[in-house]
Amino acid sequence: MMRSILRAMLVATSLLWVWLLSGCTTINTGSAVRLSGEGQLTARAMIDSLEGTRRSLSTYVEGQALQSKLSGREAMSPQALCSIRAVQRGLRLRVLMLRKLVLLYDRFTALAQFEYGDEAAPIYDELMLDIDRYEHLPDASPGSSCPEDDLQTSPPAAQPSEPPPPRRTRISQDRSLILASTRIRQALDRIQTLWRREKSVYLSVQKTALHGQKSLARLLLTRYASLSPSALFAPHLSAFGLDWDPYAFVSGRDKLPADQQQALSDGLVAVLDERSRRLLAEEEARYTQQSELLLLLSRQHAILEAGQAIDLRHISQYLVPLLRSVNITTCTPTPTATPTL
Repeated sequence: MMRSILRAMLVATSLLWVWLLSGCTTINTGSAVRLSGEGQLTARAMIDSLEGTRRSLSTYVEGQALQSKLSGREAMSPQALCSIRAVQRGLRLRVLMLRKLVLLYDRFTALAQFEYGDEAAPIYDELMLDIDRYEHLPDASPGSSCPEDDLQTSPPAAQPSEPPPPRRTRISQDRSLILASTRIRQALDRIQTLWRREKSVYLSVQKTALHGQKSLARLLLTRYASLSPSALFAPHLSAFGLDWDPYAFVSGRDKLPADQQQALSDGLVAVLDERSRRLLAEEEARYTQQSELLLLLSRQHAILEAGQAIDLRHISQYLVPLLRSVNITTCTPTPTATPTL
């Protein structure tokens, strides 16, 4: 009798395990770690790009103040300055969101390596709350309330380290990884929607800043003759062993006939126009790459959650050019304390 009961209990236990395993997806932890690394590189590249845009807006404001004195035009209106500050505020909030996404990926890596459990998710909750706040920001239009001066963003405070919880079973880890990946995918989808929605505003800001810088450069180059076009001519001369001499240019420019001086000025202005178009096209391509990367990361998370093999080559096609464009020289993350999600 006892043997029959033990045999029945053994069969029931086996059936229970079969049922549990049949509904459980096994996650490749190595793929999870690699995907987390790609996500962090993407977020950091986007942060560097956004910081560059914020700096270019500050340069644009300074250039407009200088140009107003040199050309006699009116300075920027307070309403225009408020609009620029509002745009910079939006860029700063984007940076903060992406930094929290980096922390979220830190947590995902630790979870994949059996270092931490998944009891709570304050970083995820803070990120989603930041996205909600961003989506309800007032438009950066003239006449809107002027925000505070744009300040340098500081990374979120590192969470104090704590001893890791007991190691979990493979089944509970898979479930935790699926839950964590789903959270990241939801955040990526929200951010990607934000990127796509504000593309025209972002590129308009970049276009305004580039045109302002080009206008100032043209004024200094043609009216005040205070610049040397050596960097403009150098790529066309260096291949033939020639070098532009700024001193010879300054001494010989005024000796040229009027028609040649005008032709030289027109040529330099044409180069400035062409470079302005190229820089704007590169910025648009970079913004599109960022949006595509967010979409690809989200798709790879969905594939990972289904227990299928992920392919990071598609991400590399967009990530490598983006890393080059923002001059990231190292792929090693900055050491930080392991955050608590």
